[in-house]
Amino acid sequence: MKSIKLIIYMSKILILTNIFVINFLCLGYSHTNAEETLIKIDYPMSGLRTRRSDVIVKGTLSATNITSVKVTLDGSTVGEFSVPVENMEFETTITIGSGKSSINASTKTSSGRNIETGIVIYRDCTVTTIAGSGTAYVNQTEQMVTNPVQIKGNRTLVAVREFAQFFGAKVGWDAKKKEITVSMGRLKSSFKIGAKEGVVDGKRIAIDPPSEMMFGSAYIPSRFFSSMMGGGVVWHKETKTLSVSVP
Repeated sequence: MKSIKLIIYMSKILILTNIFVINFLCLGYSHTNAEETLIKIDYPMSGLRTRRSDVIVKGTLSATNITSVKVTLDGSTVGEFSVPVENMEFETTITIGSGKSSINASTKTSSGRNIETGIVIYRDCTVTTIAGSGTAYVNQTEQMVTNPVQIKGNRTLVAVREFAQFFGAKVGWDAKKKEITVSMGRLKSSFKIGAKEGVVDGKRIAIDPPSEMMFGSAYIPSRFFSSMMGGGVVWHKETKTLSVSVP
């Protein structure tokens, strides 16, 4: 009789122990999930393709004690922004360049642990103009051109600084090396006036014909320019129409 009572007693202890362990694991699992899903970018959706340069980024948090998040942009445009959080939501507008852009949002939890989330979006950009024309169409939006496309032999040449801005690229001057630099985010290019070669992403590429100064601006062949943008070029000889597209 005593042995039966002992067995029943031990069985009750085993059941209570199992319940405790299960509850502990469940609570721990839920806490971990909450930490992992604490921050989220709700808009835009990853994989979005757009022709707009300004993009609204919206996100949510599942914690009330976070006051700001860090939004970083990595693509043809690189940047970092501190965005305030209100009612567990954050929103900001960023300007992206052409091609692929990665957008990350990160912050710290109350325990000091870094958490982040990210998306990838793409901006398609096509610039179309006629040789000698003072007008260009950027994704079908009319823009004035101060330095029109020129034709030299069988080659079309574009003004570097003016065309680069259509794609969100930055143009600089390295006085020490006496060369022009072009940056599309992490894609770096450079060339010297009159040189027959330039450097794109660490690789030497022919410039035919060589770059030259015209009307106070640096001009280069459209094909070399498109390689600096990471895109392609189409020339319609009959209409003298040039199109440069990224991606």
